[in-house]
Amino acid sequence: MKKILFVIGSLQSGGAERVAARLCSFWSNTGYDVTLATGVPKGNDFYKVDNKVKRITLNFNYKVSGLIKKITEQFTRFFKIQVALNSDDYDVIISSATDISIRFMLNLLISNKKVIICEHNNYYAVKSKFKKFARNILFKRADFLFLLTERDKETYLNKGFNTDKLHVMKNPLGLPLPTYMEKEPTKKLLAVGRLTKQKSFSRLLRIIATLDDSFNLTIVGDGEEKEELLSLSDGLGLKDKVNFLGNQKDMDTVYRNHDVLLMTSIYEGLPMVIGEANAYGLPVIAYDCPTGPRELIQHNFNGYLIEDGDSEGFSRSIEHLFKNPELYKAMSENAHSHAKKQSIEEVAASWKLFLE
Repeated sequence: MKKILFVIGSLQSGGAERVAARLCSFWSNTGYDVTLATGVPKGNDFYKVDNKVKRITLNFNYKVSGLIKKITEQFTRFFKIQVALNSDDYDVIISSATDISIRFMLNLLISNKKVIICEHNNYYAVKSKFKKFARNILFKRADFLFLLTERDKETYLNKGFNTDKLHVMKNPLGLPLPTYMEKEPTKKLLAVGRLTKQKSFSRLLRIIATLDDSFNLTIVGDGEEKEELLSLSDGLGLKDKVNFLGNQKDMDTVYRNHDVLLMTSIYEGLPMVIGEANAYGLPVIAYDCPTGPRELIQHNFNGYLIEDGDSEGFSRSIEHLFKNPELYKAMSENAHSHAKKQSIEEVAASWKLFLE
């Protein structure tokens, strides 16, 4: 039985974290011995994994202060990672997301283990010059680097990465593929994501303010911009049109109770939420930001791609979709069909080639 160690910073609410939980749980029930390690304690987990998955924590101290203590913590993390790597005779090490992957690669530079690194955002999402430098050096030592889009693959090739190591790997849906159920649209709009600058919910609120009062929006997620967004919502007179729902574990109910997913991010990787919404028959209207929406949305088929920043075009697309019931029905059916490509079974089959 192949032994896999899957490493990620945490299992708190987020797309990469949901992917980790889904894949590890699936593998643990299909013939693999899986250990999932996080930098933070498992008491902080938002997503749960199957009982067959061995769950360990590295207990990094993220609240340390003072130069000497910070330096000491960096060395401590190195040794904690080594203890984790030595805890079993793993066949494959999978590291997800940039920061913790850089740390693990420092320990794995002379290892003969198979190492796979998964990036969950586009290349330019990393702003730190040091992290960019470390990534470009250390990630070349991995056996494979999984990326989310062909556009990102081109970028990594231009940075000197070997084409044989680079592979575009889809994210699985965060939920089992539901049976399609036709619905009568009721102008219930949905947005899902962390309340951060990247997701730019401020742009979305301004769009909603241009729609008539028959529309209402639910925003699922939490984050550092929550108070700012609540204030903006009130200032735009949206108190009765916009509901901030916070993080939700029961996303099945959320998707079933809404008609369309909206996305106004400044940038993305390959947002899982688009595939999940499509799986429930929700067309997606999104700005054509780098990267993700263009890779997952076929314009006029399972949603609309709007030129980035064209708020008037975004508003018109929402109104047009709900003025045409037959168009909505066709696009909803297309969305569900399109999402099948991201089922856990399809994605796991692609992974299997690299795990064996």
